[in-house]
Amino acid sequence: MTEPRSSDGKGATWSLTKEMVWPCSRGCITSLLPSLNAKGFDLVLVTATSGHVALCFRQENENTIDLVVVVDAVPEQKFDQPFQLDIIGELRKDTTENFLAANVDMILCRHSVEIKHIAFLKEASVKASKQSAQTLRCVVVRSDGSAYVWEWSAEKFAWTYLNFFSFAENSSRILLSTTFPSFGGHHGLAWWSGNALSYRHVAFEIAPSLAKHPTHIVVGNLVTISNSDPILFMCGSKLGLWFVTEKLVSLQNEKSPSTLTALNSSTPQKFCIHDLTGALITASSTELCLFSKHQGHLHKKLLPYNLRQIDVEIAGHRQFLLVASKHECTIFDIHSGGLVTKLTLPIASYRFWSNSSATGIWANQSFYRLKVPSAVHYAEDLGNTSLSQKKAYQHLKNYGSSLKFQQAVYAYSRLRALVETSGDRNVQSSDEWRSLEQIIENPGLLLSLLTDDKPPQTFVQGLENQLASIQARYHAILSIQNEVSQPLCHTTPLNLDTFDYIHRWVQLNEKRSKVLSCTKITPRLSKNVSCSIEGNLSNLNDMSQYLSTPLAVSRKLHSLSPLQLMSWACSSQFGQSLLSQLELYLLENVKFRESSTLGVPSHLLFHEERSLSDFRMQKHLYFECMARMYCQHEPKALAPFIACITQHCPRLFSLQGYHHIPKRTHSERALLALTPLALVDNLSADNVDAYAKILCQSDAHIEAATILLRYNHFESCVTVFKAAPNDVKPILYWKLLDYSVVNPDTVPIGSLFELIKQKPSIIASTQVLQALKHYLKEGRSSLTMGQLRPSLVWLLKQKN
Repeated sequence: MTEPRSSDGKGATWSLTKEMVWPCSRGCITSLLPSLNAKGFDLVLVTATSGHVALCFRQENENTIDLVVVVDAVPEQKFDQPFQLDIIGELRKDTTENFLAANVDMILCRHSVEIKHIAFLKEASVKASKQSAQTLRCVVVRSDGSAYVWEWSAEKFAWTYLNFFSFAENSSRILLSTTFPSFGGHHGLAWWSGNALSYRHVAFEIAPSLAKHPTHIVVGNLVTISNSDPILFMCGSKLGLWFVTEKLVSLQNEKSPSTLTALNSSTPQKFCIHDLTGALITASSTELCLFSKHQGHLHKKLLPYNLRQIDVEIAGHRQFLLVASKHECTIFDIHSGGLVTKLTLPIASYRFWSNSSATGIWANQSFYRLKVPSAVHYAEDLGNTSLSQKKAYQHLKNYGSSLKFQQAVYAYSRLRALVETSGDRNVQSSDEWRSLEQIIENPGLLLSLLTDDKPPQTFVQGLENQLASIQARYHAILSIQNEVSQPLCHTTPLNLDTFDYIHRWVQLNEKRSKVLSCTKITPRLSKNVSCSIEGNLSNLNDMSQYLSTPLAVSRKLHSLSPLQLMSWACSSQFGQSLLSQLELYLLENVKFRESSTLGVPSHLLFHEERSLSDFRMQKHLYFECMARMYCQHEPKALAPFIACITQHCPRLFSLQGYHHIPKRTHSERALLALTPLALVDNLSADNVDAYAKILCQSDAHIEAATILLRYNHFESCVTVFKAAPNDVKPILYWKLLDYSVVNPDTVPIGSLFELIKQKPSIIASTQVLQALKHYLKEGRSSLTMGQLRPSLVWLLKQKN
């Protein structure tokens, strides 16, 4: 069978393939299908999630047999295809049990009862434990009212069979079944047997036990939804349970036990669930509708296009509507209804499988994955016109925070076109404005949208509200919090430092508007009129009622060169005064000396590491200066200060994780700026402890212990030993043991005994005994056997 390709040159990125985007897989769908088809099995059900595809094969003869096979993405190939087929052959032979599963780390099971539904479940409750929230489970639902559960171990890349449970009390045949997220953080298992629609809550509790598997299945009471009409469609989504009759579309809410309903103007014939939003899409002969939940109600939206024929299968994936007819798959843009591309299918009667990350089609003897272009590439292909920018923005706005940068780009372009060309004054009421207001970090960027002489009043009011929310949050004035949607969105150090400039622009714009409104005819004002205008201006909504921020240290210290600032910082006479001033400007309301840091430092402390050439320009070493002054005047505050800056310093995110902007860590930069301990005048114990703490923040625990022991700070060194990583503890332990035994006058014998009891598990007791024998034999210690007797007895009692 040849792979079908796109029939449209514009859709060259669209195609169908038999391969999954996985490094390796446990089982291959491409080779599994023809092998099972040759044995009389047809593919009847497909369910997919990220990294897993569940397949149900059925052999219909005198005794119907259903085989469930789950293909998993794994880092390396573990089982080959012949091994998997041999297990399936053994499962077919044994027909004495109505359920038989292979005792391997993958899901291979045989059922003598028809399979109605297969689901992959994750914990829906935000209050669930971290272990439970990351656990994936597979539930196989049968028509006799029983369900079988497996649990996936992400560490072992293996499935573990948990148990089965019965959910239907009567023995009637189940016609429809599905799972859905229910209220209370539980999963719901719903079914319909031709009478009333029923469901039960299913929860998974983690109870550690050595005798049995820690995951327990908890099945709730039976809940019945009164419904007299036959159910045409039933499916679960992220919004809850959808079920459709001839007259009603209903949604069992996932956040409350209420049921939302909406009327059908015509009987729908085709249905699908949008895999990204969880909305319901229905198709009839006259209309194509999208049902979604909006502000606690079920909202019905007519899509701006209709299907020419109803004898099709539909699916909603990302921003596309997929329609599969007999020999063709057509893709539409779900917002505009425009034709995107067409794909030729080799045979008829295809159905869709889909999840949020991938989609495809399947039939009784075939399985394909649909290659879909990324959202960014598709938005770029829409064009550069104003109308195309709006389409691109509509295409990206539902993707969440992962594409917020691209959303801001298209919303920004759309607003510029709206202000420049159409002259629309109601920009604040547009959807692009609301999105841009939530995404951008600096309100000053909105000023670049203005190109005409008179900015829209709604625009100015929106900017003023943002400034008010920044100041209100900064000074803990919560009375204005109810007037803004996200008061914490723009409270950043850069915005606080540039607040005065944007505030002055708002004030000047208000004064300018007031003057222009009072001088429409008279070009020159008299003195009395000018005074009255000034009095009226003072009564305007002036932002000066809020206190201004003192983050203007760059202007006050601009006259000093970097070398002059460093000379002041190194001065023992004026250093303390300069440190107090820098704290006032750069660390206002930042309580970093306490156990938990409160407040955010100024962005001026987040500068990158300077080089020698930077001294020719006005670039002050604020971080290095303050670190040096803290070490000299307040050593106990040095380590909390560096930890505070490290915590709030901006980070760069990448696919490999995040990393700090500076090449060296802040603790390493502080060590380079500090005076070596050997050259410090009037060296105190606090100086030594502060130096050691900075070394520990740089992961130099061995160097920190060496310095502490050199200056006889044994207790501080023990503290470093307790907080050190496990791979460093053995080295620190031998250093402490050597110091304790060789210097018995400095370390009490009780402290030595406590140190010996803190021996890392990787060090054997015989090694410690041999070391003590070596010290006593060579005469390096003045300790006696009587003094060491409690330690020796404790070591002899240990097993290792």
